[in-house]
Amino acid sequence: DDDVEPPEPEDRPALRHTVFDAWADDQEEVPPLDLLVDISVPTPRWSTLVENALAVFRSDLEASAVLAPDDRMSAIGEALKMARRLKETTTMVGKRAASELATVVMVLVGSRTRFLPLLDAVLDLGLVPHDTQLVLEAGTVLGISEDEIYARLSQPLEQLRFLIEGNVQDLRRHLDLVDKITTIPDELLEHLLACCVRDANRMGLALLLAIALGPVLTRVGTAVPQDIVDDSLGYRGIGGGENLLLQWYTHRDDIPSAFKERVRALAKSALLDAALAWMHQGTGGAERGLLPQSRTRPYRAGDDLDHLDIDGTLEAFTSSGRSIELLSSDDLLVQDTASGRAGFGVLIDISGSMSGRDLAVCAIAVIMLMGRLQPEELALALFESDTHVIKGFASGRDLDDVAGELLELRATGGTCVDAALRFMHDEFAGQADQERRVLFLLSDFCFFESHDELRPLLDDLRALDVHFIGAGHGHISRDVAALFAQRLGGQVTKIPSLAKLPELLMQALAWIAGGAQ
Repeated sequence: DDDVEPPEPEDRPALRHTVFDAWADDQEEVPPLDLLVDISVPTPRWSTLVENALAVFRSDLEASAVLAPDDRMSAIGEALKMARRLKETTTMVGKRAASELATVVMVLVGSRTRFLPLLDAVLDLGLVPHDTQLVLEAGTVLGISEDEIYARLSQPLEQLRFLIEGNVQDLRRHLDLVDKITTIPDELLEHLLACCVRDANRMGLALLLAIALGPVLTRVGTAVPQDIVDDSLGYRGIGGGENLLLQWYTHRDDIPSAFKERVRALAKSALLDAALAWMHQGTGGAERGLLPQSRTRPYRAGDDLDHLDIDGTLEAFTSSGRSIELLSSDDLLVQDTASGRAGFGVLIDISGSMSGRDLAVCAIAVIMLMGRLQPEELALALFESDTHVIKGFASGRDLDDVAGELLELRATGGTCVDAALRFMHDEFAGQADQERRVLFLLSDFCFFESHDELRPLLDDLRALDVHFIGAGHGHISRDVAALFAQRLGGQVTKIPSLAKLPELLMQALAWIAGGAQ
């Protein structure tokens, strides 16, 4: 449970373990591996049984070696499923068993055309064969070079080196590396840039730009010509979209002036596109509002005929007692959807610990909210030591202008929330016709203000019947989070990473639209 609750006592008796041991004592033979994975209990007894069951499972798997390669694939597929489940137990014995099965399937595959795709599938599952030498020998027998196998089994930087040094034009493998490497050592970067220039390798250079935009661009004119950089930026989708936005926030201070405006424009477009993907999901919308309400009204010239309320029109006309021949356009009724009156106040903590990726996610969330809701439904501010108001309920903002403003967003300063809470109080207090008010706060709750300073600010919001949804990631000050939940009558949910923020905001909008209290 990720909600803020009192911690569980660590010395609680492990009753489940005792029950498992009693069950194990009653078994006359080794239980099947499938069953043991289902009832995963991290005890020495369970680990021993898993090792014994794995030996049986592996023996049955290796027995399929007598079959033709095509006929082995069913057993290999089942083994991969079992390996994934073993890994997901998060136990040492489970992970070790998963790696062992990964080795067995690579030795067993016996097909040159299937070997590398199977190895890719194994690695995509997060599995690493426990015996590299056995995998190399199995591939060599099939006529596959050790370099090809090492390139897949090695660390991401070695895979990067292999792709670019060999001028390997494999788009999928380039795309796979984009999110696996965060920095490239200067010496290696110089070498790889030279390889790209030598081979006119736009795909390789696009990958380097996607990983280290600033360091690559600072070398334009010396290590790499500008024309190949122009042709490679975003080549075949490598490093475009949200990745480009991340690169902007991470490397913007290192981007040479000759490229800065172009990269900034691409980053703004990426921000708007990323937010657009969220804008039309869920309940309500910019046209219908957070609390869509339907009513019928007389038809007017220019109304969309798809909105005609046929049943309502006929019911109203027949109840008038007139003949159907007298029906005219004056009698037609249409469904009209109006927005209800709800206020969604959003405060996002952008204090100094946020990474470039975190800033990118926050920017996407801001644009998504502004495009998703009507202006009078949203008040939004970012805060650290200072509070940066994006908009109030009574003001509208152009998305393009806000996107440009957010590209200059920086994570600086401490974490002072008092001015942000006062801003939200004033915004809610100024909207007397709101039927529902919700405050969403993203933070680690490690505020500069004391409990005594926070209590009256929270009580003032509660007096306006403001409901509360809190979210945090990383280390959270549990006592301060609990104070917010107690005084405002809501809860704080811990999210595994800030990447979940847009999804969490969509859930909050659905909660408001659903009328939850």
